[in-house]
Amino acid sequence: QNNASVDLDWMLFRTYMSTNSQIDYPASIWEQLKQKFNDMTITDIPKVCLPPELRDELLRVSLEAETILTPKHWYDSNEGLEDLKSDFDEKIARQLCSIDTKAIWSSDEWQRNMAEFK
Repeated sequence: QNNASVDLDWMLFRTYMSTNSQIDYPASIWEQLKQKFNDMTITDIPKVCLPPELRDELLRVSLEAETILTPKHWYDSNEGLEDLKSDFDEKIARQLCSIDTKAIWSSDEWQRNMAEFK
């Protein structure tokens, strides 16, 4: 798995799980749960991202800075602002979102995983 944020995602989810579960799992069970979590997160997991207003403001400020800091021929070119916008969209979804621990915890898939350890 190439997702460098998986360990952070797992730490967030494990903390949420520890807070919301009445069961104190031994280390061996935590390792099995971690593997199930990592298998689950290969698919498109629910995320919590920036509100659209804040996202739009970040893009506006970023584009404004690029316009000021780069030559006109760059931001008017194919590699200019349009590429910056698409790069921004891609990065904001990957880097400025967090897993939705509550949605994962309450999902049917995760509840089936948990049933194996009760």
